[in-house]
Amino acid sequence: MVRVVIVRAHQVVMDPRVRAIAKTLSDAGYDVNILYWNTSAEKHPDLLEGAKLVEIQKDRIMRLLKYESFQLGLWWRKGAKALSGLLDNLTIMHCFDFSALPLCTKVKKKEPKKTILIYDAADVWEYMVSGEIPSLLLNYQLRLEQKCMKHVDFLITPGERYQEYYTNRGFPESRAGIVMNAKEMYVDQYVAPNNAKPVIVYVGTLKHNRKILELMNAIKDFPELHLRIGGIGPLFEEVKRKAEQLDNVEFLGQVPYSQVMELTFKSDAIYAMFDNTHPLTKIGFPNKFFEAAATGRPIITSTGTYLGEIVKRLGMGIVVEPNESGIRKALTMIRDSPEQLVSMGKSAFENGKREYNWQHESEKLLQLYNALIEQHSD
Repeated sequence: MVRVVIVRAHQVVMDPRVRAIAKTLSDAGYDVNILYWNTSAEKHPDLLEGAKLVEIQKDRIMRLLKYESFQLGLWWRKGAKALSGLLDNLTIMHCFDFSALPLCTKVKKKEPKKTILIYDAADVWEYMVSGEIPSLLLNYQLRLEQKCMKHVDFLITPGERYQEYYTNRGFPESRAGIVMNAKEMYVDQYVAPNNAKPVIVYVGTLKHNRKILELMNAIKDFPELHLRIGGIGPLFEEVKRKAEQLDNVEFLGQVPYSQVMELTFKSDAIYAMFDNTHPLTKIGFPNKFFEAAATGRPIITSTGTYLGEIVKRLGMGIVVEPNESGIRKALTMIRDSPEQLVSMGKSAFENGKREYNWQHESEKLLQLYNALIEQHSD
């Protein structure tokens, strides 16, 4: 049995990509472990999707440092030691994002014959932290990422724009592949929603760049519609307070991962607006797209984004400007054009069934693992 260690900074329970990959590999007979940095002191289970969890806690010295990016060095040191202790005769290190790459690289350089290093760039670090950390620190991290990638055996990204970013920086296209953040189909055939009032759902990060407050300001003028909103983030208390003042808004608080798909399926449309000035939106292929495809529900999203391009091309939803005026246009369409909404939902389901589903992506993942193991044994 080949051992796999998924290495991920931050929480893993609510990360659907981590969970899907862990389950697929565990079901296929791999000995799967997840090494993670618990930055929030949240309690995690001992097992997740068949994988054993190994925790690195945030210590006192880490907490003294202002930026989490400054704490990374301590996580890399402690994580590398823990990862070395998990190695077997052959271990595949499935490394999520730059925040885990240096520690995996350190172990790879020390034990090249016993390890295979997969870099799963689920997010582009440069875009993810741009504007949030000092530019000198970011430039150092980008140089370090480039240096570490020389030791990567294979690069996985969740979409073609992500892969282009790395191949444009010099990573060989022959050692790169795409595994999308697809979901298992929630239903076998399209089922139309049957709510008394059209229901819009958003479950995710409660931040300004998701245009949540703009949605709440707009929907108060649409009593014919109902909004269900849940998640965690900086706007949690403000969203909760505003929801209490609106008759057609239902605040769900933090939603367990196991309930997300059911809530999505019971809706009429999924809200997934983004600030289109952020560079990540030019390449991003968010989970909301795949939730729409798996449930057969249309998606409301932003112009000027890669997601908007795909949704418009496939006829899977409503694409409007990411401001209150654009959101009002989307709400008007939902209220006044139920037949068009159903048509978009059917398109979402058909695209999910044909291409954007986890069965398809999991087969690609397992084929990749088998090929890397064969190459390593030659």
